[in-house]
Amino acid sequence: MVRDSAEVRLAHCFSQVLQFDTTFKDNAWRYPLLEITATTNEMNTFVIAQALIPSESEEILLWVIEQLDECLLDNGRYAPSVVLTDLAKGFKAAFRIARTKGI
Repeated sequence: MVRDSAEVRLAHCFSQVLQFDTTFKDNAWRYPLLEITATTNEMNTFVIAQALIPSESEEILLWVIEQLDECLLDNGRYAPSVVLTDLAKGFKAAFRIARTKGI
């Protein structure tokens, strides 16, 4: 997972709504690129983190959520109120598992 300290500071201020989106394997490795973004109060979108993932399985997406919580969201301190994502099947299951773990 790749992140930038400036984006981490922005994420701490504007983490109420997070968007998770993946590309469709259009890179050299044929892996989905997951981008996690948020929006400032001036309606500017910024990237919080990116991850080149081998699949959109619930195990991989749960790992991403755990890393995001640990590294960026300060173990729930900056937890989002709303998470937006596409219809990837793994997201729903991963978020359900993360919720039961208290993430």
